[in-house]
Amino acid sequence: MDFYWNLELRQGQMSNRAEGETRFFVAGGALPPDAPSYIPRPADDELFDAVRQGEFCAVFAPHDMGKSSLALRVAHRLRAAGHEAILVDVSGTSPETPAAQMYRLLLRRIVAALRLPTDPETWWDAHASLDAPQRLVRFFREEVLPAVDGPLAVFVDGIAVPVNVDFFDGFLSALHHLHQGRANDPTLARLTFVLLGVASLAGLVKDPARFPLDFVRQIELRDFGPEAGEILRAGLASASPAEWRTVFERVYYWTDGHPYLTQKLLAAIAHMWDKHWTEERIDALVERLFHAGMYEDSNLQAVIDGLQRSERRGKLLKLYAKIRREGRVLPHTPDGHRLQLLGLARSEGDTLRVRNRVYNLAFDGEWMRALMPFDWLRGGVIVAAVLVLLLLVGGGYLLRQRQVRASQAQAFVQRFANAATPEERIAALAGLFELRGAGDRARQLFFKDLTPDEQLALFNLSNPHAVGKELVTVVRGLYTTPNLHNHPQADALLEAMTRPMYRLENTPQLGTIELDLEITQWLRGRAFTAQGQYQQALDAFNVAITMNSRNPGTYFDRGLAYAAAAQPELALSDFAAAVQLDDRWQGTVLQAVLDNPVLYATLWSRQGDYPRLVAMAPTPTDTPT
Repeated sequence: MDFYWNLELRQGQMSNRAEGETRFFVAGGALPPDAPSYIPRPADDELFDAVRQGEFCAVFAPHDMGKSSLALRVAHRLRAAGHEAILVDVSGTSPETPAAQMYRLLLRRIVAALRLPTDPETWWDAHASLDAPQRLVRFFREEVLPAVDGPLAVFVDGIAVPVNVDFFDGFLSALHHLHQGRANDPTLARLTFVLLGVASLAGLVKDPARFPLDFVRQIELRDFGPEAGEILRAGLASASPAEWRTVFERVYYWTDGHPYLTQKLLAAIAHMWDKHWTEERIDALVERLFHAGMYEDSNLQAVIDGLQRSERRGKLLKLYAKIRREGRVLPHTPDGHRLQLLGLARSEGDTLRVRNRVYNLAFDGEWMRALMPFDWLRGGVIVAAVLVLLLLVGGGYLLRQRQVRASQAQAFVQRFANAATPEERIAALAGLFELRGAGDRARQLFFKDLTPDEQLALFNLSNPHAVGKELVTVVRGLYTTPNLHNHPQADALLEAMTRPMYRLENTPQLGTIELDLEITQWLRGRAFTAQGQYQQALDAFNVAITMNSRNPGTYFDRGLAYAAAAQPELALSDFAAAVQLDDRWQGTVLQAVLDNPVLYATLWSRQGDYPRLVAMAPTPTDTPT
């Protein structure tokens, strides 16, 4: 009870109005059609009108541009206008997923969306004499269209490079056949498709020359304009007009209207609206979220992952460096289009420019040098010489380095044991975390050698400013481990970690404000889950994940909330994300699945969707019922 009282007291230090405002902004994930922070763009009316006219459409844009939100919004408008509209998500697959499995997945999701009585697996197997594209055409003719009275729009979302070309080549062939048949078959005239994702139309087929891809109308989805401020201002209703103008103009200065970046910055500001916001403080928040914390941000990580997967990474980085150096370059090259799809660049007239100042800050020269592939042809001679030298002296050097690190680690352990104050203990523990390879020793020292009361006392700092940097290092080293999964003792410990950080709010360069906010929202999610208020819990977990998308513990706890709210598929997806981020969570996740019969049954009925969890879990025949 003391923990929850303290947490409520801390939350009470924010205004009630700000609490309502924080739920206004949504960074990451699709916005529901009635979301107050949804910003209509020209693409809304263009896509709505095109689908009503029966045009085959595609919306391809970088990550986090609002494609799924657009699909939900337009589908909602279509239903209000008398159309049937369904959304079919094909995300989570990979180029290695067999094409046959992709077709089966597609059919399952269409059947579920339309609530058809057809068993998709049985139907698919019964038509094995046809090739896959022909089967898909027949499925729409014989099963889908007879079940729908009026026009039907099928939104296929989640397409992302690298794609399974074997599947999409046949899939587009089937859709083209259906589209061409509209002229002679009035029934087919009721059917149209919208493709959405991070891809290019030509990149979805083996031989673009075989398909007249101009039959697809491509809808451009651009960033918000400055007029978005009139809608987004409602999210900070407690701000005066002058305060709001300062905040929005500075946020827009950094994001240039990028949907995700704009919403994330405003969400973070809304959670701390009881402070006085200046341009300098917003700049410091941008630095923390998107530069110092770039590898914790899902959007920036998506750009990095896309570059690392590209076979033309070096060429793309050189072009990006040129754009960054010269301001603008001509875009009419394949690599220019790839940079736009990744989101690093945007077209402006007949030139390309860096997408926005956030990207210019995060993806700087140091980042480019770290990501640039090594030129083995030019550097081979040097590498050979260095290898010979390393063979001669490397063994002894590495041995000495290990000995030095071991001696340093032991010194920190001794300092920790002899420390007279919590500040001295924090400094010693931070030293271990900063020493390469000593993080596990630091966690063992904290979780194994200290009693629960001693763990709590460690964060009872009389002068947190003296060890601010070290405190953040220690908290970041401890708070994402499975030791702090959902139980009262862990809640109390997490809350204890936030207390000294809250006192460091005037040193934003340390990142304590955002770390405090993340942990506080994480704990609020746990408290709401315990009270059975699952939507409020999900809202809180979503905020925590917005602040740090690399914390497996938040995904695990959100998975528990989804499970309690009877959404087992979403729960399993979050459990898989937790294990993907840190395999130390395997045991905790596995136990949660085994303790919940619904989760366990769902896992095995949808095992193709959760391969990482299936590999961990015992088969049904191995588990007593």
